[in-house]
Amino acid sequence: MYCAMIGDLIGSRSMSAEERHHVQEELKQILGGINSAYADVIASKFTLTLGDEFQGLLKSSQQAVEIAERLIKELHPHGIRFGIGLGEIYTDIDPDKALGADGPAYHLAREGVDALKADGRFGKGFAVAFHTDKPDAMLLNALCRAVSDIESAWTDRQREIVWAAEKFDGRQRPAANALKISKSVVSRQLKAANFSGYRYLLDSLGSYLRLQYDALSPESSGEPKTEL
Repeated sequence: MYCAMIGDLIGSRSMSAEERHHVQEELKQILGGINSAYADVIASKFTLTLGDEFQGLLKSSQQAVEIAERLIKELHPHGIRFGIGLGEIYTDIDPDKALGADGPAYHLAREGVDALKADGRFGKGFAVAFHTDKPDAMLLNALCRAVSDIESAWTDRQREIVWAAEKFDGRQRPAANALKISKSVVSRQLKAANFSGYRYLLDSLGSYLRLQYDALSPESSGEPKTEL
């Protein structure tokens, strides 16, 4: 079982050639950081493929949520939509670049990207679609949609404060100090942004993937298979 991720830059066709090139170069740098930070769970490094798209292959699915979050934050205000497929890979895998491999995992990830493009309701928030070829895809995508609905209602200030709080694992005092504002302002803005609900949904999504998929794949984590 593998986790394939395909990312697509939103609105790239409306950019000037200069801006598009700049964003692509920025994306290359971000993907390099992700390849380094998540080396232990990456089966095939994240690689730019079609100019505005990139893909990568993971040995574990829980980290796909973290990687999507990181890319959304680091490339903001440019939006990205993600198709994530959970399935098998039937061809050889090149660990240095996510090109050439084929199998249901990538087909499902492509279906996810195409579904988001056709939907039109996702903007620059948590635009993520899971395809698993199982009934639980509906549950996973309901969680993603709920996260996106919360994030899409944020003001720019709320987003700044939420992301600062996440940087410090939800601790408000360090976030307030980093932003040079009072802790009470951080507290009020986090409440208005429904930070607790946002984190609960994302944590639940990651936990479900870990328990339902990763715990059954000893090759994903190097740990013995868990008997259920």
